[in-house]
Amino acid sequence: MGSTSFLPIFLLLLCMNISRQNRRAVAQKMLMRKKRANINKRQETRKKMFEAAKKFIGKKCVIYTFNSDYITGVVKEVTEGAVIVDRKGKEEVVNLDFIVRIKDASDNK
Repeated sequence: MGSTSFLPIFLLLLCMNISRQNRRAVAQKMLMRKKRANINKRQETRKKMFEAAKKFIGKKCVIYTFNSDYITGVVKEVTEGAVIVDRKGKEEVVNLDFIVRIKDASDNK
């Protein structure tokens, strides 16, 4: 083989490498768009749960979490990231991201 046959092979490999890098860059851009969309969805969901939880301040409630646990107590405070619940004189903080459902458990119902 002469030195002239290496030039086309080298150019072919160079073109293949460039096209692979372009595909990788496009795939990374698509992943970043999806991540941004998921972050926006999570922020909207958290905002809705925050607004809903504020309605239960001062009421006795049952708070259900992802791992099928539940907490019964009076909701004292709702912050951007958590709900503070008074359980028989002891305060407990529950992360808003893990709350699935809040139910009013007042004695008059």
